Amino acid sequence: MYNNIMVMLLSALPYGLLISILSIGVYISYKIMNVPDLTVDGSFALGAVVNGIFCLYGHPLLGLLAGFLAGAMAGMITGLLHTVLHVSAILAGVLVQTALISVNVMLPLAFGSVTGKSTSFALNPRFGAESIFMNLNSLFGIQGAQKGKILAIILLFVIIALLIGLLMLFFSTQLGLSIRATGNNEEMVRASSINTNKNKVISFALSNGIVGFGAALYVQYLKSYAEGIGLGMLVTALASIIIGETLFGSRRLFAGFLTVAAGSVLYRVIYSFAIRGGGANGIKLFSAVIVVLFIAFSVVRKRLAEKRERLAEENQAGQSGEHTESAGADHA
Repeated sequence: MYNNIMVMLLSALPYGLLISILSIGVYISYKIMNVPDLTVDGSFALGAVVNGIFCLYGHPLLGLLAGFLAGAMAGMITGLLHTVLHVSAILAGVLVQTALISVNVMLPLAFGSVTGKSTSFALNPRFGAESIFMNLNSLFGIQGAQKGKILAIILLFVIIALLIGLLMLFFSTQLGLSIRATGNNEEMVRASSINTNKNKVISFALSNGIVGFGAALYVQYLKSYAEGIGLGMLVTALASIIIGETLFGSRRLFAGFLTVAAGSVLYRVIYSFAIRGGGANGIKLFSAVIVVLFIAFSVVRKRLAEKRERLAEENQAGQSGEHTESAGADHA
């Protein structure tokens, strides 16, 4: 029993870390910019398929870069639709996501010589395909699934630490601070003669670029790409963010990134237990229910805290009134 749980946790941890990269990308638009971005499912699949094609040609590192750039381009288009054409952020995201459904089908077919003219393909090393996880296993002479997972976990921890460090550096720059200010109070930033539209486009591009990068790593770890791989990824990211904030909530940026990563890992562990319990067919429903439950928990906790504060204020006001009446009686 104990061994089975440990094996399941070891299997869930790499996926949780992979999801955390996606969730960090969504966190930028959802929490820092306070803009709902529905591009994510499409940009995740785009980053995945573009990276997969590079890996099939034996260039996994370029695949990671290409995944980031592909996602960033999708986010930039959403940002331009929202800022230049004044399309609402939700509708702009839906339009780009819908267009990417066709793009993500056509790209593998366009590279039919290497993908086998299929919208799904596997990264088979016998045909020259590579991934950074395969290369590291070969470099260290590691054989066996368990040891490979441990090495993958170490690598993902390093990547996430570097990603959070780079984001903290970026959001400490003048541009990064202006983006954060735009999310907090757009009217005030615009009154300071700062181009808020540019900040929005950059944040959309950065958010979806990180999503595409996370998708690239996801495909390289899975060693395969399948049509519909991005379906439900936005809900997964939101679930991770809400779980992290509900359990470890913090208003500081650095702690926010850490709570998102922790929430992603915890979400994946819950996900693994749900699948083990026979819930594989309804796993998307499970993700949505998880989001609703943690939102409800957060709302209830907030209302209880407000009620405690109100009672404390009433008690304090009552005590102040008693002291006033006592002082008046003594004076009389």
